[in-house]
Amino acid sequence: MKAHFITTATLLGVSSSALFASCQNQEKKEQRPNIIYIMSDDHAYQAISAYGHGLNQTPHIDRLAEEGALFTRSTVTNSISAPSRAVLLTGKHSFVNGKVDNRQPFDWNQPNFPKLLQANGYQTAMIGKIHLDGISTDRYKLIHFYYDVDEWELYDLKTDPMEMRNVYEHPEYAAVQEMMHTKLEEVRNYYGDSDVLNEKYLQKYLDQQSAK
Repeated sequence: MKAHFITTATLLGVSSSALFASCQNQEKKEQRPNIIYIMSDDHAYQAISAYGHGLNQTPHIDRLAEEGALFTRSTVTNSISAPSRAVLLTGKHSFVNGKVDNRQPFDWNQPNFPKLLQANGYQTAMIGKIHLDGISTDRYKLIHFYYDVDEWELYDLKTDPMEMRNVYEHPEYAAVQEMMHTKLEEVRNYYGDSDVLNEKYLQKYLDQQSAK
């Protein structure tokens, strides 16, 4: 079961744009680097064979370590799944960016490094799992689950702060539901999260299930 946004690893790809600088009688082409950031989920150092523990064999990650760098004295600001990604996106501690656990919504309106890259001429894209649903207001939260199911959840955070009562089908919340769907579409359009991509992975999942 997955929740919007769109698995295992999260991959943020950034394509560069070319800048042309004029230098007297000749033009010099300046090429900015492409940036690919890969974050694997729930990989403790014991699970990567480059660290010498032998729990798993991870030759491709080991190659990255051999040709790059191996961190042996590093710490994290938050070791929980989604909050750790929120920290890396924003550069803020969890109590500052608001994503302190896997239940709290994430504020996508705050500055994050993909937005900074976009402001400087890069095109950015995200592939994989993020689990920062982020469709929320001060009072309401909307979640869409898909792949093996197609379900919606809507919570009134004022009357139900622990999110125990799904009011998505309740008639009195029809106007709220429409408002939150509009917000969801705005975010999906902004980040290029298309139904074509979702349908592709949904069909892949269904094919895998039917083959079992």
